[in-house]
Amino acid sequence: MKGLSRLLVALVFLVSLVAARPGARAQIFLEGFATSHDSIAVNETLTYTIFVTNATVNLMEIRVTNTFLAPVTILSLSNNYFGGFETNTANQAIFVFTLQPNPPAILTVRVRPTAAGTLTNLISIRESLTASIASEEITTPVTNAVPPETDLGVSVAGPPFPVLIHDRFPFTVTVSNPGPNPATNVVLSNSFPPGIRIIAAPTNFTGNLGTLSNGAVRSFSYLLEATNAGSHTIVSSITAIGDSNTNNNTAATNISVQALVTGDLIATNLTPMTFNPQHSLMEQTVRVVNVGEATAGSVRLIVGGLPFDQTNWLYNAIGTNTLGTNGINPFVIHAAPLDPGESVDLRLEYVVRSREAIDVSNYIAVAMAEAGLLTTTNFNIVITTNRMLDSGAFLIEFAATRGRSYTILYSDDASFSQPRIALPPVVAQADRVQWIDDGPPKTISHPMTATNRFYRVRLNP
Repeated sequence: MKGLSRLLVALVFLVSLVAARPGARAQIFLEGFATSHDSIAVNETLTYTIFVTNATVNLMEIRVTNTFLAPVTILSLSNNYFGGFETNTANQAIFVFTLQPNPPAILTVRVRPTAAGTLTNLISIRESLTASIASEEITTPVTNAVPPETDLGVSVAGPPFPVLIHDRFPFTVTVSNPGPNPATNVVLSNSFPPGIRIIAAPTNFTGNLGTLSNGAVRSFSYLLEATNAGSHTIVSSITAIGDSNTNNNTAATNISVQALVTGDLIATNLTPMTFNPQHSLMEQTVRVVNVGEATAGSVRLIVGGLPFDQTNWLYNAIGTNTLGTNGINPFVIHAAPLDPGESVDLRLEYVVRSREAIDVSNYIAVAMAEAGLLTTTNFNIVITTNRMLDSGAFLIEFAATRGRSYTILYSDDASFSQPRIALPPVVAQADRVQWIDDGPPKTISHPMTATNRFYRVRLNP
């Protein structure tokens, strides 16, 4: 056990035996040490060192026997002399050898106790020509094995937007071990309440994570669907052997699912769908007007009737919803309030393989709860180009890794003290990304309406 003083247990005794040479007397000194801590844990290694000194004449057959009075595994025997033999049984280690006067024979026995309690090594010595036996005991306390100290933790991340009934949204569980030692027998369990349905779970996930090394972090992503309105709590918990701090072994997130209420917001196409060669996407602007009597905390625009396949899709969708009978419907969010009588123009971007306009007009506009600031200050990618386009939109460019996800952050003040996250994240299609801020729904306002606008980029995990 770390920090405890070491214990040196010694036995010394003098034995007078009949020597091999008639009429002579021999003196043998036996000194044994068990070097350990104040106690030793089950399955730790304990070493005994035994010194046997002959002060007079040659002794032809000295037998030193170590008898262990508790369960052990004998690992090894060693000595510093020539001749004789060594043997061990389940609970005995025996040395037989010829002992000359000086220097002493040094015998070493390494064992591993296999049960808690008291381990006694009864060491005895005899010479073949006499029946005299002298013995002494070395006693060592053996404790149950104490697992190495570690501090396992779990955290969860729910949807980044207010949830509407039948929304499909990501849910991520992250397990980390900051150490200092590995965590063994790690088991993760997740409790999903009624009203939350699992659409996709991590591949081959059983909950048994095995061993997490010092500094290890593992994340598990789910795709969930909210099937009922109301408040739903998802709980994730972690257990492991040797976890010294269980205060961070459980994490929970509450998902507030809003019922569908329509009629307060009206959505209509403001412009026809056209091709933009700047980013090779089809664009169309939709105007959403608040005709109700209350302020909408944020705006949800669900695009229905669009085939969800690899031919046509809504490129800047932030999520999907399964309302109605039209399958999986993408949606965008305007993450700012909309007062009664006000309107907001949302620029929708489509991938259309034919690059010809398609008819999209089946919209469901929903007043949602406040979306929040969605802030972060973690950014780590260098922007290599930034310039204003003729349209008043702002373009930034940065080096990227194909297939990786990036988050654009923006702020209207140079201190960048409260940046917002542009929606949705960008997945790089090549080694460079060009991203255009043309206002909602990517950002809460068009850059032309701001005195200043500053940008940063973060590489997502």
